[in-house]
Order: sequence, then C-alpha cells, then structure tokens
Amino acid sequence: FDESIREAQLIAKSEETQEILLQITVRADEVYQRQADTLIVWTEPSGKDYALSFQDVEGCTEVWEFITEVRRHLRAAPEVDPAAAFPDPAAAIQPRLPVPTLGNLAEIELQIRSVQRASPIRDRVVENVLSLDLVRKLVHLMGDAEDLQSVKDLHQICSLMQAILLLNDSNIYEHILRDDVFIDMVGLMEYDPEFPDLKAHYREFLQSNARHHQVIEFRDANIQAKVHQTYRLQYLKDVVLARVLDDPIFNVLNSLVIFNQIDIVQYIQSEEYFLRELFSLFVQHPGSAPLPPSVLSTITPTTTQPTTPSSSPFLGESTMAALSTGPQTVSTPSSVMPPLTPINPKPEPPPPLSSSAFPMMAAPLMTVADKRPAALLLLHQFCSMGKNVQLPMRLALFRTLVDRGILYPVQWALGQADIKVLNTAAEILAMVLDYDAGGVRGYILRQVEEDARREGAGGGPLAAATTNAAATTTGASGGAAAGDATASTPTPAGAASEATTVVATPPAAVGAPTSGNGSGSGNGGSHPSPPTLLAMMTSMLTSPKHELSLKSQLAESFRTLMDVPGLDSTLQGLKILQPQPRKEDQQSDRFLDYFYQRCAGELYKPMLDHVPEHSNVKSYPLELTRAQSDLYLYLCDLLSGFLLQHSYQSHFFVTTNNFAPRIASLLCAREKHLRL
Repeated sequence: FDESIREAQLIAKSEETQEILLQITVRADEVYQRQADTLIVWTEPSGKDYALSFQDVEGCTEVWEFITEVRRHLRAAPEVDPAAAFPDPAAAIQPRLPVPTLGNLAEIELQIRSVQRASPIRDRVVENVLSLDLVRKLVHLMGDAEDLQSVKDLHQICSLMQAILLLNDSNIYEHILRDDVFIDMVGLMEYDPEFPDLKAHYREFLQSNARHHQVIEFRDANIQAKVHQTYRLQYLKDVVLARVLDDPIFNVLNSLVIFNQIDIVQYIQSEEYFLRELFSLFVQHPGSAPLPPSVLSTITPTTTQPTTPSSSPFLGESTMAALSTGPQTVSTPSSVMPPLTPINPKPEPPPPLSSSAFPMMAAPLMTVADKRPAALLLLHQFCSMGKNVQLPMRLALFRTLVDRGILYPVQWALGQADIKVLNTAAEILAMVLDYDAGGVRGYILRQVEEDARREGAGGGPLAAATTNAAATTTGASGGAAAGDATASTPTPAGAASEATTVVATPPAAVGAPTSGNGSGSGNGGSHPSPPTLLAMMTSMLTSPKHELSLKSQLAESFRTLMDVPGLDSTLQGLKILQPQPRKEDQQSDRFLDYFYQRCAGELYKPMLDHVPEHSNVKSYPLELTRAQSDLYLYLCDLLSGFLLQHSYQSHFFVTTNNFAPRIASLLCAREKHLRL
C-alpha cells in the first residue's frame, strides 16, 4: 500500500523467475468474492474477470484480509475524492463513437467492450450504435474487406459485431431483427476469429433452407412479425451466439422469446377461425360451416401416405416454424448448424443479400393432404409454447384445444406409417394428457356413444355395453344424471363442451384406420366404425411393428390416461357408506367399464396367448425374447396399478381371465427385473 498515492496493489510473481504474472489495483468499490475458501474472484472496470486460486486456506485468508483492510481504509478516508481515486470508465471512450473504417475497428471494439458492465455509459454507447447505423456500415466494410481478401479485417469485423451484441440491450436486438438488417447482420458473424481458417454459412442457410410455410394464415400482421422475430431470436441464440453467450444475455434472449410466445398463444386461443381452419384439415368440426366441395373432395380416407415435407429443427417449415420449445437451452443438431468451410484465399463475391425477401420466402403450394403433416408440427409447437405460460392460462389453453378438436389430428397421425408423424402425435398426446386427461377420456366416451348410436339400440355388442354402462351410472347417481349420460347433442364450434354432461357427435378423423378393435360392425353389413383413440393406443402398445421409442412414449401416455380412481358405489354394501358420486366420477366409471369390456382383453392378449399357466411350465427358466420380457414387465406394472385404483372392475377382469397362474409362471423367467 502506497500512502503517497493512496493506492494498494496485488502483485503475483513467479517463484522461479520472479517475473510479475499479475499486478492489479485494489479498489474500494469493486465487488470481491471469496469462494470455496481458496478462491478470490472479481471483475475489473475493463470487463475482464479475474480469479486468484490458492494452494492452502491460510494463503487465501491472508490476501483476503489484506483486500478487506485496504477497502475499509479507502472508504474511511474523508479527504479522498472518490471520483479522483477511481478512474472513470467514461474517460476511455469518446462522447460519440467514430465512423468505422478498416483502420479503427479495433479501437471501436475496445471502447464498446470497456463499458459493457457500466450501465449509464452503456446506454450512451447503445444510442451511438443506433444513431450511426453502425451495423449497416460494418456490412459495407465487410464487402470491402472481402474484395481486398483481408481475412484479418473480416475477423475484426466479426469481433466488433459480437461486442455490439454483448451489450445486451433490447433496442439493439429489435434493430438487428428487422427484415432488412438480420440477414446482413448474421453475415458479419461468419468470419469467427476463433476459427481463423473456417467460414460459416449463416446467410446461405437462411436464404436456401429456412422457408415460411403458411399452413393457416395469420390475419394479424403483428403476430406474423412476432413469428419471424421469434425464429430469428432462436437462430441467434442457438447457432450464431451459442459459444459466446453468458447468463445475462441468455436470459434476455429467452425472455424475448417467451414474451413473443405468450402473445402468439393468446392470439391463437382467442381467434376462433385459426383452430377451426386448422382442425378442418383433418375433420369437419361439429357446428362449423360446411367445407367447400373442393376441400371435401380432398379430405377423404386414403390408403396412401401423405408426403411429409422436409422439416428443419428450427421450425421454418410451418407457420410456427420459428417458435421455441421452451426456455431451456436447446442443443443445436449438427444438421442445423451451417457447415464450416475453409476460407478461400480469393473469396467469391457473396450472393446478393435480399434481406427483405427472407420473411416472404414462401414454400410451394401444398394440397390438403400435404398440409396435414405440417399442421401436426404446428400443433406440436403450439402445445410446446403453451407449456411456457402461467399455469391458469396453461390449463385453460389445453382444455380449449381438447374442446376444439386437437385429438382428431392426433388420432389421424397415429394411423400413419411415417415414424416422424407418429412420434409427433405421441408427444402432443402426452402434453394434452398432462393438463387435461379428463377431456381425453370424455373424447373417447363421445366416440363410444357415437359408435353405439350408429349401431342402434341393441344393434350390437358395443351398443349393449354402452347401454349397460349408462344404466349403471344412472343407478349409482339415483337417476339424477340419466339424461346426461345418454344425451347426444352437437356442440357449437368454439364452445367448451363438458364431456360429463353433453356428449357431442364426433366425426371420424380423416384417414383413421377402420378396425373391429374397440367398435362393433354396424347394422345390415355397414362399414365398421373406426377404432376409438383408446383402442388405437392399446393396439399399438402390443403391436410388434412399431419402434420401441414410440411405444415408450405411448406407454407413459396410456398410464396417465388410465390413472382413474375406481368406484365401488355400485356395490350394494357400500352405497350407504359413500357420498353421492360426482359427474366426474360417473364419467370415470363409464370410461373404466368401456376399457375392461372392449380394450383390456386386446391389451393383455399377448400374455393370455403366450404365457402358460404355472402348472404347464415344462422348463426352467421360462424362455422369453427381449421384446416379450419388456412387454410383460410393462403389462404387469400396469395391472398392479389397475388393481390398486380400479377396484371391482380390475378384480373382476383378473378373476375371469385366470391371470394368477400366468403371472406365477413369470416367476420362472430368467430376467430378474421381471420376476421382481
């Protein structure tokens, strides 16, 4: 500590050569932190972060006490002018940034980086950057540097653009996200000095690969602008600035993305036309206006698979292609990162930059059948965005989606052969079940009621099962809900229908496979009804043709769907002990009746057909394939949950199908996890 100049310095020297390794001034207003007993960290006014690491705690304690004492001494001295004791970072910069040239780029970068952590001065620099239109001037300088084949200047321009973005100011972000600026700005970032021999291709990717597909047109220009802006923010965060982001900048970019997503979610939720037109690609919504004949002629069941348009993980391939999946960090796939190529000593002139044409770059016109996979991706992104809003809005959103018909495209997709379409549908179904499992059960019950209506009263086994379920529910509720359980009333488009009180007439999803599973044949040899959503899930879980990843997704969704508490109120001995069942309980009871009468047998058919009874096991251990052991493990896990939750329905199912001897046979399996 030097009393003459009232300044204390920390000096670190090499033990071998006595060379000065570090020499810094201890300042009273700096924030010094001691971490883990052997580490002292702080940030200099220039923006550089320092950390002193000590071999032992005693050395760290001695230096820490010195710093603390010096700061206390400096703060206690009344005659010292703080402005004179501590250099003002503003002195390092000019009132205005100079006009950029190839000769002063390093000077401008130093001025900008020196004020990144000084908020008042940073605001002045931001104003200078915007008033000078610095980004456009750098674009012109990049063209000059490319003409001169000056790789050094190109690297300096990239470093300066990074420094501008790291100012972390929302006004700068709004400026660079404009249609006429964004493409040019990412071009400045292609010559990264950390990779001096390589060049990225951000502009080429955006101009050639990122396409805007309007599955359903946004009628609000502001919302459409937010879609483009959100895409660019994600591209900036996940690709261009992926290596240089710090926590404050990452949080600001994420906040901008989330705010845009909330506005888009609210718009789609409030605009009735959007969801109606979207779901009309798969089925005509009840209560909506009839579709034009030209559209109806296209929306017909077909055995051919629709062509899935190539999609980018950055959703430029649909109307919502630009939207985020959440605030968490997204790992950028290698297929999305623009390739790095060696810098050509004689670089070719870049293609003409038509920035304003980027957001208007439209995909070729698509038929209704071609739009369905893109519409499914749109729904997936919309549901992913809905998970980021507040919980009350989130619950209302998914209830609205179920009421408007989101399960129709899901059921259509589950009947396709494309694995991408199947996985997307499985993820949508999982998100819907997380927030409105009751609405999905109500949708399945409406399908059951519609199938029974088609067959007619007593016209088939499904009609009889549905009638029995309705009669059981009526008896349990004292006849109060008899009309609710059997009424079939169309629901107006956009109205939130209660599955427990009003049973809407659901049309079949376009392209849904017809099967006898979960529904009976109609009267007089009519076409078989399409399977219900529950029947399709049951069939896919036990089918060997589907991939394990898809089955895993559907298995979790199926477990959530079947997480229904059973009712014992129909047992005579328990009626007087239980309160009057609610309408939700009545719906649950009807749902379980349908499952055990129509779907449970199909679900456990592999176990009933291929697992012998314990007395018939001839060899030990029981020989099972890997697929069989995984399936039996899942079915046993499900059955244990059914027995705990579903009460008499599950007990009756296990007893009548003689499950106990077959489950005992699995104790002879080689797989220990299955025996447990």
